[in-house]
Amino acid sequence: MNWQLLAVVIALALVAISAPVSAAERPKGEPDISAKAKHTDKDGHHDASFDHEAVTGSHKDAEEFKDLTPEESKKRLAVLVGRMDSDGNGKIDKNELTNWIVNSFKKLDREDAASKMEEHDENDDKKVTWPEYLHKAYGYKVEELKEFEKDKSPDMLSFLQMLEEDKRKFQLADHNHDGSLDLEEYTFFTHPHNYDIMAPVEIDKTMKDYDKNSDGFIDEKEFMGEDKMDPETSKAESEHFKQYDKNGDGKLDRDEVKAWTMPKFEDSAATEAEHLIKESDKDKDGVLSKDEILDQHELWVGSQATDYGKHLDDMKKDEL
Repeated sequence: MNWQLLAVVIALALVAISAPVSAAERPKGEPDISAKAKHTDKDGHHDASFDHEAVTGSHKDAEEFKDLTPEESKKRLAVLVGRMDSDGNGKIDKNELTNWIVNSFKKLDREDAASKMEEHDENDDKKVTWPEYLHKAYGYKVEELKEFEKDKSPDMLSFLQMLEEDKRKFQLADHNHDGSLDLEEYTFFTHPHNYDIMAPVEIDKTMKDYDKNSDGFIDEKEFMGEDKMDPETSKAESEHFKQYDKNGDGKLDRDEVKAWTMPKFEDSAATEAEHLIKESDKDKDGVLSKDEILDQHELWVGSQATDYGKHLDDMKKDEL
């Protein structure tokens, strides 16, 4: 057995399961849409790629748009606008745009899961078993874990605990209980924050990280974390806590923790829809015409950007 390699794996695993970030550092109110789940970058500037991916539903296709001319970008965006207009009245309202963005968020998760699945599916059967995941993600076989269990060192125990939590998450994602994950199930596994089926493991993980007195709740002090904050940030986080504390008892129960850690796609999609409408609605009638959207194509898909693949798989290029 390569003990040096194992030491490296354990070290990386411990980093992954280290103490949670403070309330001042963690993002609020955005689901785990992608690596860029926030609408602003680390410096607080508007992240245009968030808009582009919310419209296109694909990291890859949003990037490819950067190679399109403005004319081609508008041409393809016009096709998308037609698809967004579900009632065919020539206008895009908030509900239509929100539904479109929810679908895009789901496609982003699925695209990311498909990429990871390709790496972990050893026998190319379009499914991933636990042994396959263990081997490809960590480099070890199931039988080797028995040898690891003999090592009672704190680092090894933490590593095995992490594997056990991963396995439980894997089993919960296995919706049909066949011992393997198809693409839909693998999407649950890789993006657990976004799917109700994964709520038990997500809530348990959060409780483990924040419930320091093990009373089954997260009070405001636990929610805030131990890091010092400036007064403005502290006040903002306190207000966040009160928003999640629906029954006003000064602590978060499991249902309230779920609302905090697993915000709905619809909430973020509605916020994004409001942003796009606000920036594009020239006549201020609350809905968008095709011309209003195309005039703001840089905002929606970038000059040289849009999801031409995922939403238009069934359309031929000569129809554009």
